[in-house]
Amino acid sequence: MILAVDPGVNGCGWALFKNKELFSAGFTPADHPAKCPATWSKMAIKLLDDALTQNPADLLVVELMRVYAQGQSDPADIVNLQGLSGALVGAFAVKNPGAETVGFLARDWKGQVPREIFGNRIGVLIDRQGWRPRVRAPRRKSQLNDVHHAVGLALHALARADTPGRGKTAPLPPATQ
Repeated sequence: MILAVDPGVNGCGWALFKNKELFSAGFTPADHPAKCPATWSKMAIKLLDDALTQNPADLLVVELMRVYAQGQSDPADIVNLQGLSGALVGAFAVKNPGAETVGFLARDWKGQVPREIFGNRIGVLIDRQGWRPRVRAPRRKSQLNDVHHAVGLALHALARADTPGRGKTAPLPPATQ
C-alpha cells in the first residue's frame, strides 16, 4: 500500500492506495497547530493511526517544501511544514519497518496550477473513477482540497517509474534552483 500525505499545520490530507486503486482517503485535523517539534510528532502519530488503522503501508509519499524567492508563503510556515513532514517520515519508519519514503516538490507533481483548481480536477477524477465513497469528506472545502492533493500526490508517485516499489529505485529528488 502507498500512503500519500499533503501536510498542513492545521491538519493533513491523506490517501491510501492499494494496487493503483484508492483504498481510502481523509483529513486528519491537528489538535493544536503543528508549529513546534512536539506538535509535529503528535500530528504525525495521529495521522498514521487514522490512515493506517489495520493496513500497513510499504511506501510513504510526502510533499517536500521549498521557499521560493518570489513565493507568497511565509518561510516560517514552510519550516513548520517540513518539520511535520520529517516527523511523519520518522513515525512511519517506526510503524512500518523496511518501508520506503519518497518526496516530491509541489511544482514537480502539480506544476503551477493553483491549489483550488488542482483540487477540483482531482475531485472530478475521484468521481469518474467511482472512488467518492472511499473518501471521508471533511467539513471544510480547504480540507477537502488537502485530501484531493494527497490523492494527486499518490497518483504522481504511481506514475513515476523510479518511485520505490514501482520500478527502478531512486532516492529523494534533489532540491533544484
